[in-house]
This record gives sequence, structure tokens and C-alpha cells, in this order.
Amino acid sequence: NIIRNGENGLLVEVDDDIGASKAVLQIYSDSALRRKIVARGYEDVYKRFDARRVSKEHEKLFEIINK
Repeated sequence: NIIRNGENGLLVEVDDDIGASKAVLQIYSDSALRRKIVARGYEDVYKRFDARRVSKEHEKLFEIINK
């Protein structure tokens, strides 16, 4: 649920070395796809791991634990 195929990465089956190689080559050769994946990756990291938001969530968790 973190990687969305074609949006912020490419998914391949476990132990599929040929599929992984094809995915790498696709990203390498398709500059539009590469830019899209990189841009969406940055957006996802910013949204999911924003320091202030994570800090507030941890604060709430610690309050619950310490009650």
C-alpha cells in the first residue's frame, strides 16, 4: 500500500529478476515516467513523514501510554 504501480514506483513479483530488470530499464528509458515517479515519491515522503505531523502523532501516543 506504499508503492502504487506506475505512480510512485513499479511493482514486480517477488524473485522476478527479469521483471525487475525490465522495470529498471523502463524507468531508465522513459524520462516522463521517471520524472513522475520521482515527483510522486517526494510528495509521498513529504505527506507521510512530515516532521511536525509525526511529532504530534508521537506526542498523542505517549499521552495515551502514560495515562
